Amino acid sequence: RMASQSDQWLSFAIQQLYAESFLDGIDWGDREAVKTALERGNTRPPFEPKGATRVPKAFSETFVDRYSIEAHHANDSTGFSATLLFDKDTREYTLSIRSTESKSFDEGGDRERDALGADLEILVGGFSKGQLAALEDFYQREVLPIVGGTKINVTGYSLGGHLATVFT
Repeated sequence: RMASQSDQWLSFAIQQLYAESFLDGIDWGDREAVKTALERGNTRPPFEPKGATRVPKAFSETFVDRYSIEAHHANDSTGFSATLLFDKDTREYTLSIRSTESKSFDEGGDRERDALGADLEILVGGFSKGQLAALEDFYQREVLPIVGGTKINVTGYSLGGHLATVFT
């Protein structure tokens, strides 16, 4: 059965939610480690998990059944973070780019580099040049060798939406 456009959009939104989680420092082949990271959501360990992007346990199981993490770029000096996911059902890759983190660094987030750095760059100059450069580097070094000439989907919202739009 061919997926409807609304099914595809829902799939992209779900992948984006999962990519908001802190996935660095875990074995992506370890189902339990991935599920735990998804359930922690967008709060960097060892901080107490809280936030809107925590994935319920029932959905974390569904995620590891359907998607695999192929590459991940953890927050760097610009605050950029993204995850390349592979959908085992559709056999498609999706590059999900993380949004602005609103929690401060001392609360387990990265507001200082996102909201006060990249978002300010967009406000003043129209583009988040630092994170765009980091995205291009991640794509060239890690994503392109995996996907080759295969079509990929790109998702993002907030800051990630800016980056996805300019990137595509």
